[in-house]
Amino acid sequence: MDYIKFFKSEAKKFYKDFQTQYVVENDDIYSYRPKFWKDIDDIIVSFDIDEDDFSLMKAQHIVAYLANFKSWNELLYANEYQLELGYYLLKHRENNLLEDWRWYESYAKISGLDDSSKLDIFKIVYLENLE
Repeated sequence: MDYIKFFKSEAKKFYKDFQTQYVVENDDIYSYRPKFWKDIDDIIVSFDIDEDDFSLMKAQHIVAYLANFKSWNELLYANEYQLELGYYLLKHRENNLLEDWRWYESYAKISGLDDSSKLDIFKIVYLENLE
C-alpha cells in the first residue's frame, strides 16, 4: 500500500470536510456537513483549531499527529513500519488507539525496539480485536 498517498488523501478529505463549514442560524457557531471525517467536530475542539484560519497544511499537520508523527515532514520521511502503524492509528482513531498506544509504548518500555517489532506488537495487542 502507498501510505504516503493514503495520508495525502486523508488530509485533502479532512480539508474538504472543513470547507463544508456553515454558521448555525442565530448563532455564531460553526457547524459542518462532513462526508469523510464524521468526527470533525471533536478534532476541531481537540486541536483548538482556528475555524477562521484553516488550510490544507494545517489539515496535513493534524493527519500526521493522529498517525503518531510530530509533523507532516516527519511522516513523509518515515519508514514503512512507522507508516503502516500510522495508517492503523488514523484508520481506527475513533477507538482512541493513539492515546492507548502512546501509553503502552512508554509503560511497556518498548521504545528501544525497532519499528518492525513495535508494529508486530501493535497488531497483536490492538488490531486482533478490531479487524
